[in-house]
Amino acid sequence: MPGIVLVVLTAFGFGVWPLIAKASGANQAWATTVVMAITTVLIAIIQAGKLVQEVPTGKMTLLLLAAGVANAIGMIAYGNFLDGSRFAISAFATAALTLVTVVTAFGGMLFFGEQLTVSKATGVILAIVATWLLTK
Repeated sequence: MPGIVLVVLTAFGFGVWPLIAKASGANQAWATTVVMAITTVLIAIIQAGKLVQEVPTGKMTLLLLAAGVANAIGMIAYGNFLDGSRFAISAFATAALTLVTVVTAFGGMLFFGEQLTVSKATGVILAIVATWLLTK
């Protein structure tokens, strides 16, 4: 599957689920719990073949557990945008996902030695500016 198709599918999925969850009227705890439960079940079903091909080793498991904790922190914080009208979901949820790109870009460079290109630096700067504008 081409990368741009994956980008569009990712944006659609991550952009639409909070709108649906907020429209449900469920509180943050229920919304994020049900969304993550359904996500886990669907991924396990769709990726079942890959799950049995490779079982994580000790180090892999520890890193995956750490990733799960980081994701839980993000989901709990992100879920707060679904509760009531304290935050405009169109601004704050969007700003949070925009800032994710900055964290991931720096993480890729720091942990995996990815290069900082002019276009990547420009994108990171624009993402920071977009985050600031969205939360004003």
